[in-house]
Amino acid sequence: MAVKKKATRKKARTSSSKAMAPAKTTAIADYKAELAKYAQSTENAEITGGGNVISTRNGQFHLGDEQLDNELRVIVVDQAHEHAYYTEAYDSDNPAPPDCFALALVRDGSEDEMGPHPDSPDPQSDKCVSCEWNKFGTAQTGRGKACTQRRRIVMVSADTELTPESVATADMARMSIPVTSVKAFSAMVKKVRKVMNKLVMEVYTKLSIEPDSKTQFRINSEFDGEVEEALMPGVVGLIAQAKDLLLQPFDYTQQGEEESKPARRAAPKKKAARKKAARKKATRRKF
Repeated sequence: MAVKKKATRKKARTSSSKAMAPAKTTAIADYKAELAKYAQSTENAEITGGGNVISTRNGQFHLGDEQLDNELRVIVVDQAHEHAYYTEAYDSDNPAPPDCFALALVRDGSEDEMGPHPDSPDPQSDKCVSCEWNKFGTAQTGRGKACTQRRRIVMVSADTELTPESVATADMARMSIPVTSVKAFSAMVKKVRKVMNKLVMEVYTKLSIEPDSKTQFRINSEFDGEVEEALMPGVVGLIAQAKDLLLQPFDYTQQGEEESKPARRAAPKKKAARKKAARKKATRRKF
């Protein structure tokens, strides 16, 4: 996904109260049929590397080594559950892949059916629902779960004016929303569905990141207008690629052979030491 300087940013927001009236084309008719299929698969789901990866290290949005603005306007194309268990304390300054993880599209249903991915170096259980680390009070710090349950999203930047052509060929970015911010994101998705009868891909979402005294930082998710109908065929056309990005396993190629199969942790630690490495401050940009 191309990085764009903030200075060149041009927002072209269309108020949800001013509906566009594009000509009825075959493309729009086709997208509505595909969207109906997608909607059916997401009807009850929220009740319970290729591509660019945006990280939230140090409480800031980063695309690679570039620090982005603290506020992003996007179209969320699709989402997935991400479970990740780390034997050692996670270090955001020196991130390593988890020892056990599971992935599943939100629209595929309940998290109860999830189990360790085949690429997990040290699977902890046959099913996530019965795993010992999927219980409150097992976290290394606090009263949470040792297995973190994040939400992966794949999105397209909407910080500049979009056209049907630019959406159809857009580079997407993937991001994992931390467990402490998943509830807010899910609430926004449910509200859009209940009040507007829209899917998250049919609206613009504003994601902002800010410090939090209890969780270090939090990501806020807000409705920011409806996506113009003329853009929707291009958005729907990205669903297949978004699925591949969402279900892409963690990268273990940088680990040594001994690191790839860590010993199972005997018991959760009460306190975890965190390394703090100094990093060069990057210029804030839009992705």
